[in-house]
Amino acid sequence: MKYDRRALKRLLSEKRITVLDLAAQSGMTRAALYMIARGAVTPKATTLAKIASVLDVPIERFFKRAA
Repeated sequence: MKYDRRALKRLLSEKRITVLDLAAQSGMTRAALYMIARGAVTPKATTLAKIASVLDVPIERFFKRAA
């Protein structure tokens, strides 16, 4: 599986939560989350796990299957 750079934006929209809300709930900085949401950085698995926990989704939602 490969990390899907568009996953966070899609999940935020789906869950109707803002980056500011996610930052407050996860303890992460807005700047870090914006960079992840824009696809400017690839987050570590521990970071994705923290975000997935806040969004109440499985971590697999951040990955796409390689063809």
